[in-house]
Amino acid sequence: MRIRSTRLSNAPLCSAFRTTTGDGTFFTSYGIGSMTGDAAQLSDSAKAAFVKFFSLCEASGRWRKELIFFQVNDAGLAGDRVHIALSNAENDTAIFFVCASVQACYAVSNILDPDNVLRLQ
Repeated sequence: MRIRSTRLSNAPLCSAFRTTTGDGTFFTSYGIGSMTGDAAQLSDSAKAAFVKFFSLCEASGRWRKELIFFQVNDAGLAGDRVHIALSNAENDTAIFFVCASVQACYAVSNILDPDNVLRLQ
């Protein structure tokens, strides 16, 4: 799957993207946390990233008001997890990747970030 992303903001420490694949265009971001069922528990830095992400989705005028939290437990499986999330989401859905570790965040960042610059607050 070819993934192309552009930044939703040039603000420092912003990890929010407009991500395009052959399956559609999505809003994507990531942060460190864990998931229990459908509930995400985010670190303080991930909460800040999520708030910024949410506001950028709202401001875009294109967001379909659907949000998916998608867990990435293992850096080695990040590519598969991102592929699954993007393949199964509706166009213009917001997807927040909840990464279990800094290594998983680096892996997701390398996939989504056009500059390959990890932005963890």
